Amino acid sequence: MSQTQTLADRVTALHLSQADAARVTDMASRRAFSETLGVVDIPDGSKIVLPTALWMRKAMRINADGSVTVFEGDLSQFTPYLG
Repeated sequence: MSQTQTLADRVTALHLSQADAARVTDMASRRAFSETLGVVDIPDGSKIVLPTALWMRKAMRINADGSVTVFEGDLSQFTPYLG
């Protein structure tokens, strides 16, 4: 199991609200992977924690129910939503 999947599973197991899960995921991601670009709200109602190195192609997605999943793919699609 990858480090990102383990992080997603552990935060999901806490049964937090979406806002709390986003904060915890961002803090844990910063400790595990260095800096992040922070928590980004995306139009579908979920949030995503983006790494500073977008070429990594992995980010942490926080769903409306507070569960966390690993998003793999083109992270540049989320840059327009950076605040």
